[in-house]
Amino acid sequence: MEYDIEQAFSDPVFCQIMEGKLFPIEVRYGVGGEEGYHQYTSTDKDTIQKYIEVFRHLELKEIVTDEQDFEHMMDAITDYIFYLEDGKEVLISMDHSAYVMKEDKQYVYEYSEELNELNQMICEMEVNPQKAK
Repeated sequence: MEYDIEQAFSDPVFCQIMEGKLFPIEVRYGVGGEEGYHQYTSTDKDTIQKYIEVFRHLELKEIVTDEQDFEHMMDAITDYIFYLEDGKEVLISMDHSAYVMKEDKQYVYEYSEELNELNQMICEMEVNPQKAK
């Protein structure tokens, strides 16, 4: 594993994306909570590359194994889906873009302002595509 994010998401396709061996043709950001679930999509290569770079730089703070110490989220589910040209897709699902539940463990990543800014940017791109350029 080259990147901290691969500890929580060890899918071979995702790892190949992180390692630069594969490049997605589309990224989709989804966010949900009490007000419903909304998705935003980009096929812009620069935007896709920015998401990959941000995920490469996410820092793992801790892995929590005691369920009593888990942070429980009722809102702010964030999903990231990378689509490949051959039809494969990889889903990265987090809470508050920092918490990952997997196999009775909670992976806690440092909050990333860069990821938050990218999420805002992709939302604006879909609402007002002229702002994206």
